[in-house]
Amino acid sequence: EFRIVDKSGKVHHVNSSCQLIQENGKKIGLTVVMVETTGLKQTEIALLEAEAKYHTLIDQIPATVYTDAIDELSSTIYISPQIQKLSGYRPEEWIADPALWGNILHPEDHERVWAEHQRTNRTGEQFLSEYRLTARDGRIVWVRDEATIVRDPMGKPLCWQGVMLDITERKQAEVALEQSEERYRQLYDLSPDAIAVHSGGKVLLANSAAMNLIGATKRDEIVGKPM
Repeated sequence: EFRIVDKSGKVHHVNSSCQLIQENGKKIGLTVVMVETTGLKQTEIALLEAEAKYHTLIDQIPATVYTDAIDELSSTIYISPQIQKLSGYRPEEWIADPALWGNILHPEDHERVWAEHQRTNRTGEQFLSEYRLTARDGRIVWVRDEATIVRDPMGKPLCWQGVMLDITERKQAEVALEQSEERYRQLYDLSPDAIAVHSGGKVLLANSAAMNLIGATKRDEIVGKPM
């Protein structure tokens, strides 16, 4: 493959092949076939440029983007470099070990997530789940994983394309909020003062002291009732 410049200065890509011509054992010439491949080369160049732009974009996205095979293990075909920061495992390790994802699923989430994985593989529905991974260094990482099946023009499933987002900070904030609310509830309920919250003339909340004050034995004797 090489380029030639025609009389007008235009550059052409050509693919050339040749074969030796012999007569009575004597080399007398070459048969040369030249096929212009300019259009094909331009397409190849455009494709390479598009892929370069795609990978540059993917590398800048703060989430992990991946392509998986539609098989029992969801074998990794491609996964963006962000996965190493998320899990501690390099993209090459994800591709080389089809069982890696399943192996690092948190034990408490494994059964639930694996069942959803099998169900969506069977039905072709969108996979959407929040779960924990155990990173290489032992960190527990929460992720939101969303994937959709890509199909050919005939509707045949080709692969999974998905995005995995690190939601660890959000989950930690939710846990901290729940713990704070639990402490508030305990202080509220253990207060020696009778406390009730009401709106629109009806009781919404009442602590134990309020129940004792009016002789209620069950909270629903107060909650929901008119003041």
